[in-house]
Amino acid sequence: MTTISTAGTAIDTEADEYERRTIANAKNLLRLRKGEIAYDRMHGIDPAIFDLTLTQAQNVILAEVTRVLAWEPDIRVLAARLLPGGDGTDGKFVIEADVEVVT
Repeated sequence: MTTISTAGTAIDTEADEYERRTIANAKNLLRLRKGEIAYDRMHGIDPAIFDLTLTQAQNVILAEVTRVLAWEPDIRVLAARLLPGGDGTDGKFVIEADVEVVT
């Protein structure tokens, strides 16, 4: 299991090259906003989630992360969390997901 985050955290360098690349792809997908990719508007996290209260957003984040990471077929989502980012009062969020690389 590996935890990936939209925060600026490094990817585990002890994983083999295939695993690192797969995890990096998943992390990049989590950093996209829905509608940001011109050729496929469904890629990325739906920004409407960030208009919800933290409690409401936490209730839907697992389904949203699972939907987004479906574009990386070698990743299985085990859990997802939405955490306050920044100083906790600025409205910023960090998405964390526990994932597993399947082959």
